[in-house]
Amino acid sequence: MRLALQLVSWAIGLPLMLLVIAALLRGGYRLFPALFIYQIVDFLMTVASLPPYFAFYFYHDRGAITRMAKWFLWDELLLQVLVLAVVITLIFRATESIRSRRMMRVASIGFAVLIAGASFLVHYRPQIPKGVWMALWTRDLNFFCSSPLDLALWALLLWSRSKDSRLLLVSGGLGIQFAGEAIGESLRGLASPRRLRALSYTGSLIVTLVDLLSVYIIWQAFRNNKGDDAKRAAV
Repeated sequence: MRLALQLVSWAIGLPLMLLVIAALLRGGYRLFPALFIYQIVDFLMTVASLPPYFAFYFYHDRGAITRMAKWFLWDELLLQVLVLAVVITLIFRATESIRSRRMMRVASIGFAVLIAGASFLVHYRPQIPKGVWMALWTRDLNFFCSSPLDLALWALLLWSRSKDSRLLLVSGGLGIQFAGEAIGESLRGLASPRRLRALSYTGSLIVTLVDLLSVYIIWQAFRNNKGDDAKRAAV
């Protein structure tokens, strides 16, 4: 079940990532550089994670479990930092025409630094395995940092008189990803101590679906702009 879900995720997710990158290459990468970098890194990290998964599931290499765990840990840390940077840059773009933009930008960066620093101090312990506290730290970056900032961005865009449909779509796609991952990880966390496989699989299914939906929504935000992004970036 888990292998089938993973294979479906790769089969749909990797082409979708390439479609997003191709759409951004039409000019959107200049307007949304952080989002462009995030999509490229996400694609490359996903491709690089394939060998240990194949070694474990198809060749029954027990040592691959350790490699998978280490790779997942650093992959999550890097992507959480990048997606946080994406949300902050989107807030910067959404506040371009607002008088209090400097205060809002400083507040968003300060909030991110405060939450990241506080979570690090709470979870970091030299005597416990690195993977334990890093997993808790990346979870907090998603749930207590990226998610509230994205929600604030969504509210800001709805409140704005000039509606930016693309920013709304990107913000909405990321919001679905954050909320769905939080729900899915919570279900998997509840299932782990009791070894409830059905609940664990449900959590994994939710995470997979929201990640694919998020990429699809972001693709829709950029796929129909053709040369408009290049013209706007050149202005």
